[in-house]
Amino acid sequence: MSGENSKHKRVKRDRIEFDGIVLEAFRSARFSVKLKTDTGDGTIVTCTLCGKMKQNFIKIVPGDPVRVELCAYDMTNGRIISRGGRENRSSSSTTSTPS
Repeated sequence: MSGENSKHKRVKRDRIEFDGIVLEAFRSARFSVKLKTDTGDGTIVTCTLCGKMKQNFIKIVPGDPVRVELCAYDMTNGRIISRGGRENRSSSSTTSTPS
């Protein structure tokens, strides 16, 4: 019975994350995103915003780099989980200050 009351995080299995660039914004928080893949083919997927981005009113406009999570079973629809890719986070932290 102790297992019923314990709080466990659901494991997100079969999720694949990609960096991409928003091409077009549609109604109801849907976006067309071009993925940056190793093969370089630039797959285009339709994505929605994740719940935390909706709650915090994070705005996404065409041209923004985003982090996309895709399900392994359906590679045509995804979820935008953050704005700005990995390369943007590292470059913003290494800014030089004039002396």
